Amino acid sequence: MRRLEFVPPAENAFVDAVGAALRNSARRILLPDTGPLASQVALRLRAQMPDIAIETAPSAGDPAPVVVLCETDGENLTAALMEQMDRSSVQVIAPVTDWIWNRRSLFLISIPKSGTHLLMELAEAFGYRSGEEAPPEAVPGAWHYLEFTNSHTAAPDFFIDTVRRAPHGNRAHSFTRTPSLFIYRNPLDIVASEANYYQEDGATVFAGYLDALSYEERLLRLINDPWLMGSIRDRVGKFAAWLDFGSVIPVSFEELVGPQGGGDAAVQADLIWSLMLRLHVPGKPADIATKVFNPNSPTFRFGKIGGHQNRFNDAAWEKFRALPQDFMEAYGFAQRPASGPWLPSRADEFRRRAPRYSKIDMGATPFLVRQNYLGHNILRYRGRFWAMPHGFPFGDLMKAPPEAFKMMLSAEDPATLEFLVQSKLILNYNRNTA
Repeated sequence: MRRLEFVPPAENAFVDAVGAALRNSARRILLPDTGPLASQVALRLRAQMPDIAIETAPSAGDPAPVVVLCETDGENLTAALMEQMDRSSVQVIAPVTDWIWNRRSLFLISIPKSGTHLLMELAEAFGYRSGEEAPPEAVPGAWHYLEFTNSHTAAPDFFIDTVRRAPHGNRAHSFTRTPSLFIYRNPLDIVASEANYYQEDGATVFAGYLDALSYEERLLRLINDPWLMGSIRDRVGKFAAWLDFGSVIPVSFEELVGPQGGGDAAVQADLIWSLMLRLHVPGKPADIATKVFNPNSPTFRFGKIGGHQNRFNDAAWEKFRALPQDFMEAYGFAQRPASGPWLPSRADEFRRRAPRYSKIDMGATPFLVRQNYLGHNILRYRGRFWAMPHGFPFGDLMKAPPEAFKMMLSAEDPATLEFLVQSKLILNYNRNTA
């Protein structure tokens, strides 16, 4: 059994958690000496539980069943947690840090037809509540889309189009400081699923482009369409850059779907455990796995690995293989493995990759969001939006005294702030004309 538990960074909390963990296991723990807290916890444990064996280094032959980590820096704790990734049975006790899941938000990114609802079910099984479209300040303990109202944000759209339109090149966006889960899938299964779904009335705005065609004709058009849809390479290729961002954790459909979707239970459990260690999510991966596969999701079809094998005819294979295969290689599907249900060759690489986040606090610098709105400049600063009237005596907010902020209207989002500015002007106008 694998279990991850987080406790307050205090001696008593650790002692209580260790006592509970040892009730049903050998009285051995691994407690690396990582600083003052670890030393204090070790002293208390030796005083209160003199019969337990405390190891400070892992034993290769017979590892301790309980691991106690006292590293209070979030990044360092993640590295220590990931050392337990290959343990098939272990209880890990670690301190709550600023990296704990419910003190951060989570972004969800998905290629269409790659398992979007599977990813949402996973996030909610972890405990994240649905935040959907991201507000200016991402909400701790909630999952969000990167932008707009779906998770299908292609990398060029976010890093080229949005950067061009957003204030200051979108540098204030919390993406660089926030974990993101990106789900991908074998493009062969994606295009087979597209041909199953995209023609349905109301499912997409372009259904009329496909609904008069047979499945085989839709499949051929979706593999490579020069007029509207582009090729499957074009569509999934626009998401490939997400694989290279340090704050993004790639997750394949093939790993996550589990036995109900033709996958492997052990592979699914290993993936979920690795995500728990990196996102600092408590619990047991076996419990979380039971909540992930949901055949009642709105766009569920078969949810199976390798479904394309029953859908591709000779013409489809010929047209698919005529495309440059670099996109298949990028996702790790260039060749089918000798064994296993089409698992991507890059799965292990991504499962073991430690997340990297920006350490720059963009909220410490004022950002101009909108200039000259009804006689005010709208600025973003310290996690809020401020309406600075023209002629304001403190132009540099970083040097402004505390009383300066009491002189300005502020809100958590720009739309509310603009409403407050309008209301203030209307109220002043009514007073002056009364």
